[in-house]
Amino acid sequence: MSFDDEEIVEDEEEVVEDTEEIVEDEEETEEIVKEERYKPNAIDKLLALKQTLLRDKHAQTLLILNRLEGANLTRISKEIHASHKRMRQILRDLESTGYIIAYRKYPDTNTYYKLTVKGKKIVELIYEVITFRW
Repeated sequence: MSFDDEEIVEDEEEVVEDTEEIVEDEEETEEIVKEERYKPNAIDKLLALKQTLLRDKHAQTLLILNRLEGANLTRISKEIHASHKRMRQILRDLESTGYIIAYRKYPDTNTYYKLTVKGKKIVELIYEVITFRW
């Protein structure tokens, strides 16, 4: 083998040109979007109040007393599906605000409850709100 016949293989280095992404000197700006909170107006609040009144045990108690024209603890508890303990607290709350009064029928030892004039006015308002239609 002669020197001429030898194939001279040069170490070839593979040159890989890294292409860098050239970003112009622009700053990436994050757009800050202020989330504007929706502030409910009076109509929205009134419609929300309707749903609240339909679930509220105090309002339900007033509506039941209006329908029954007075009732005792057991009857009201059954109508509202509340325990006697919870019902006693609700009745105390309503009595302390002047919406209902407690009374007894002789010789019956049960305490009965009925709406006061103030309670009847509140019931009218509750009916107006819960029966409102578009």
